[in-house]
Amino acid sequence: CGGAREVDEWLSELEGLPVTPGLLTSPGELAEALSRPPRARVLAESPTRMERTRLAALVAGAYGVERLDFHSPITGVVEVDESRCMLCEACSSTCPYGALETVVVGDRVRLVFHHDRCPACLACEAVCPYRAIRVRYAYDSRLAGAVTVLAEDQVARCRRCGAPLGAMRMIKATEEALRRSGASEWVIRQLWLCPNCKIYGLRDEGGG
Repeated sequence: CGGAREVDEWLSELEGLPVTPGLLTSPGELAEALSRPPRARVLAESPTRMERTRLAALVAGAYGVERLDFHSPITGVVEVDESRCMLCEACSSTCPYGALETVVVGDRVRLVFHHDRCPACLACEAVCPYRAIRVRYAYDSRLAGAVTVLAEDQVARCRRCGAPLGAMRMIKATEEALRRSGASEWVIRQLWLCPNCKIYGLRDEGGG
């Protein structure tokens, strides 16, 4: 995929540093090793998906930089254009690694990003119907271990029972689209009901 070649390039650069043999897993360990002789190669196996983040952190720490940009999918940084994002959950429901999640916190719905889980597979970018997502081949130490909020909105709630329906902007955008298409008011009312209340509404309208 190109990732292995890029890792090999990192290791080639690190070979010239005074590092004691072994698989180093943190910038702190590398800094300690650099202070000790003798000069030796960095020994590492081909990294798994989860090890890629640790290796990126190691290299970022070695060079004293906050961010590394790659030419191939080692790790990813997801960026969202919030003016386009409807919090429709297409990306979070598609992400196979749990790097993107849609969560409800109080009266807010949020799209959150876990940088440590993202291998830059581009699934979220491909599935977004609003072209609101861009994935960068990068590692950013400022996002490591953190939960980053990429977009958020008010929660829309069922007009019958108050259950959460999703993002207000998504419900309103769908309502506008239905009105433009000439949908009936009955159809539009269903948009503002949770699945259970839709069933109760059909039962009540049917007299059952």
